[in-house]
Amino acid sequence: MITAMKKFLLLAAAAIMAAGALQAKTADELRIYLNPGHGSFTSGDRPLNTINHTNTTSLADTLGFYEGRGTLPRAFGIGSYLKQVGVKAENIVYSRVANGPWPHNSEHANDFNRSLAEICEEVEAGNFDMFISSHSNAATDGTTTNYPLYLYRGQDGAGGDQVAGSRDMAATTWPYHHMNADLEPQTAYLTSTNLRGDWDFYGSHSVSTRSNGKQYDGYLGVLKHGVPGYLLEGFFHTYQPARHRALNFDYDRVEGIREAR
Repeated sequence: MITAMKKFLLLAAAAIMAAGALQAKTADELRIYLNPGHGSFTSGDRPLNTINHTNTTSLADTLGFYEGRGTLPRAFGIGSYLKQVGVKAENIVYSRVANGPWPHNSEHANDFNRSLAEICEEVEAGNFDMFISSHSNAATDGTTTNYPLYLYRGQDGAGGDQVAGSRDMAATTWPYHHMNADLEPQTAYLTSTNLRGDWDFYGSHSVSTRSNGKQYDGYLGVLKHGVPGYLLEGFFHTYQPARHRALNFDYDRVEGIREAR
């Protein structure tokens, strides 16, 4: 525990200093915002077929794959580990703490599928030091593609991040996530990283203005704020073994713990 705490404090201090903070913070002073992506059990939550659960067209139940069904326990895994290394529970904020509700066409079906602008406003107002958004990815060829993708607001390459420290955070966590994740078949990024600025990855960007008058230029709506951080596409849910593993809440939580480490 002491070793893990020291390592976390060093990484946290490095990220904050890279972001231009005037002084380093101890773990109990850090404020971290965790965004488990999606979560509404609707067509926007990327339902996919799994064994005995045909969800792609019918949205029949909540036991098949939905992206938000896996990202929530991942975020809980991150938060659980952060508390173990000294971050105060009250300083860890989640954009949502539940999925659903069901059925997908009910009056409150989108209660936990918050708007990205609303999330950004909350991040802006909360005096946070770090921001992490958990997602999973999709590919046309779902049989062979499976690797992580870190996205930060800005351009590719060192110094391309629009919030200083964001790319460094992604680069620091890349080897721990990539080397420990079940990413077979590992045909890509065995000796390199996959850290991308959203400007270059998506080929466009636009400016959004927050209620405090500050303007942020980016592509991904959930990153249009001033807190250093990234969006992690942890695996490809179109790769069937990864999709079925993600149905296990314990597996998802362990993935979150790996990311926190």
